[in-house]
Amino acid sequence: MEVNNKTHLVQAAYKDKPLMWGLLQNYLDELSAYGSFDKAYPHFNLYWTDGDRWPYFIQLGNEVIGLCFINKNSPFGYQTDFFLAEFYIKPACRKSGHGTKAVQAILEVYKGQWELAFFVKNAAALKFWPVVLSKSGIKDIKVIDRANVTVLKFSNKVIC
Repeated sequence: MEVNNKTHLVQAAYKDKPLMWGLLQNYLDELSAYGSFDKAYPHFNLYWTDGDRWPYFIQLGNEVIGLCFINKNSPFGYQTDFFLAEFYIKPACRKSGHGTKAVQAILEVYKGQWELAFFVKNAAALKFWPVVLSKSGIKDIKVIDRANVTVLKFSNKVIC
């Protein structure tokens, strides 16, 4: 998926699992400031064996600057086509448009009812997601407040 001349998404191959695991651990370390979760990430291996899960690197040229995990399983039991399970841009690469371009590329390929969630205490995510979704043409976002997370539901289905 081409994002722009320099930033792009690359689906992670089986051989990429160690690199993806290291990047995921950096992301989870950062997230631990906002809430508790299983850092062993029990669904990690399923991203290479389950046809309803897709692991991606976000790259700037040949350098990996982030990751995203997409699947079809709502952890909250809502009806959804796609769940953005994880989305991470390395801190040094933030606020430069790479995250926005990556989200736009994802939404160009995966059409349907979407869901994503973030910890309520994560002020950066609270600011990032509504702006990025708006820039991506998403007009109707349903916000669901849960105990320690905010869930965003939206659709990018093409209606003829």
